[in-house]
Amino acid sequence: MEVDRCQVRDRIQGTRNAAVVYNVAETTLRRRRAGVPARRDCQPNSRKLIQKEEEAIINHIVSLDQRGFAPTYAAIRDMADKLLATRSGGRVGVNWPSTFVKRTESLTTRFNRAYDRQRALCEDLALIRSWFKLVEQTKVKYGICDKDVYNFNKASFIIGKITTQLIVTASERRGRPKTIQLGNRE
Repeated sequence: MEVDRCQVRDRIQGTRNAAVVYNVAETTLRRRRAGVPARRDCQPNSRKLIQKEEEAIINHIVSLDQRGFAPTYAAIRDMADKLLATRSGGRVGVNWPSTFVKRTESLTTRFNRAYDRQRALCEDLALIRSWFKLVEQTKVKYGICDKDVYNFNKASFIIGKITTQLIVTASERRGRPKTIQLGNRE
């Protein structure tokens, strides 16, 4: 094995011989020795945003998603356009958000579930426990039987504002995310 290495080292006198020995194109070998990276390792010329701007958008999307306000493609396009406006004044294309999500492993698209803001605010475990204690006390006080308790709901959604739509979420999220309706509109 050591003899083979010595023979190969003796045969390699220059770039041309090294290219022949290792079965690589001579121009490719010259470029790598000169420090030119491979095309697959470079950022494409058509890429509008720099890496830090894309990371900022990803972090903002994940942050919005965790708070129940996952953005749509249109909202992501607006984010990118605002970043570009501060730097160069350009705009991203119509399909940019979808290709951005496809090439970003930490993001994915899902259909959301409509969710009322009042319900979201009431998901505090202490509030839920206190409410059920109050219901139990009321049942005991007035002698209400379990069979006389009904499930009723008077949720008032703003029509068209919190419909099921395609949103962008973190890829580790399971199931359909809830989109919370904004506060009181009265």
